[in-house]
Amino acid sequence: MNEIADCIEHNVDEVREDIVKMVAGIPVEADLDGYSAAELRLDTRDEILSAMVVYGFLSY
Repeated sequence: MNEIADCIEHNVDEVREDIVKMVAGIPVEADLDGYSAAELRLDTRDEILSAMVVYGFLSY
């Protein structure tokens, strides 16, 4: 979960803007296929958003 917080803080792949959109009620599309809680690196926007779903921060 710390890695997710770091990704948001450092705005990796502009994920912070996506989160702001979601809070404002604007839907954001993401490809959630293939992510598991065992992933060690979060490099792309889709991986970050997928991790947030896996850890319960987001729903779809």
